[in-house]
Amino acid sequence: MISIIIPTKNEKLTIEKTLEGVSKYTGSKEIIVSDGNSNDGTIEIAKGYTEKIIIYQGEKRQNISQGRNAGAKIAQGEYFVFMDADTSIINPDDFFKKVISFFDKNKNLGAITV
Repeated sequence: MISIIIPTKNEKLTIEKTLEGVSKYTGSKEIIVSDGNSNDGTIEIAKGYTEKIIIYQGEKRQNISQGRNAGAKIAQGEYFVFMDADTSIINPDDFFKKVISFFDKNKNLGAITV
């Protein structure tokens, strides 16, 4: 299974296209949105694609690495793919097939980001 981890913060204008793309992947996946406490509707959009949403509640702003790490903590996949909220994948089946192949050929590889 692939864990697709997407940190967000007020990404209403881009997140749906990103989530639509990764949702089309027909292989085993989980989509995790790690949100920095958005107030623009990002979380509501994400709920249409995944139940795995972490909402940061800290006093300081969550940075992108903290968002990625929070998502990774709950990820259950064999492979982690970190994406930005404005990243589109045109052919997710081909893309993730290549990702898995890359992991399989590089046993010391820990993660991939796009």
